[in-house]
Amino acid sequence: MYTNLNFHSEENATPKHIAIIPDGGRRWARQHGVTYKEAYLASIKKIVDLLEELYRNEIQYVSLYFASAFNFFRSKYEIDSFYEASTEGILRDLVPFSQNKKVTIKIVGYRDEQYKMPEKELVSFKTNRKLFICFNYNSFDEIESAFCKKGDSKESFVNFLDIPYPVDILIRTGGAQTLSGFLLPQLAFSRLFFLEKLFNDLTLEDVQNILITYKRYNLKYGE
Repeated sequence: MYTNLNFHSEENATPKHIAIIPDGGRRWARQHGVTYKEAYLASIKKIVDLLEELYRNEIQYVSLYFASAFNFFRSKYEIDSFYEASTEGILRDLVPFSQNKKVTIKIVGYRDEQYKMPEKELVSFKTNRKLFICFNYNSFDEIESAFCKKGDSKESFVNFLDIPYPVDILIRTGGAQTLSGFLLPQLAFSRLFFLEKLFNDLTLEDVQNILITYKRYNLKYGE
């Protein structure tokens, strides 16, 4: 059953899984007169700061929407910009952070030969802290793959998802109020926070306020 995702409804519960759609990089680049790559690299540095705050607040899982499969229909300049920034920033900023904080990093998404990301599991630790980087990702592909892996198994298909953890909080910056095909099964009962701010303008105070708001809300799941 779908409840295998282990949703929890405790009042004032600490969220376990936060998903982030860091939208607004191109607009930020134009506003600040920098290249798209420079804006995306700044986003990764921002991500490191946010991760520091989230793990300090006992968050276990963080999923980041680095690039949708549909982003690869953009111009070559744009694709090269977010690809180069992603590969460079992951190795330069996120891997050292994860090694220091003992966070397992897993790359989720289609493994394109031309725009190949680093190894599927970059860093691995025997801790509950996990960072999922979704690159060239499409939730429908993840669902289809999960059903294929499931085969005749009596287990729920959700246990075969690349990210088998329910999302408690989704944060999307940039003003758009859409999921853009991100973690559709996992987001079934999540709290959605759509912010007008561009991602690179997001502050730790913004994230702290979101965590406070979440803890004040008691989700009953139909009770």
